[in-house]
Amino acid sequence: MSFTIEKLNAWINLEAESEVLEFKGAKSQFDSNRLIEYCVAIANEKGGNIVLGVSDKKPRQVVGTQAYLDLVMRDWQI
Repeated sequence: MSFTIEKLNAWINLEAESEVLEFKGAKSQFDSNRLIEYCVAIANEKGGNIVLGVSDKKPRQVVGTQAYLDLVMRDWQI
């Protein structure tokens, strides 16, 4: 699955988050334990997406993130 700006815009414009889609502003930091909890919850739903750097309240805005600068973005296939 590839990630595109069009996909991000479509997600941002959805009415609400869901069990498989979460937005978190995380401008400068995000608690690692909370991130793990969200990852586990989404994994229990058979997968989904957590988007850091987008406000979770409507109207959603791209705010950027500096929370995890050392991560490598990957598409994981299970």
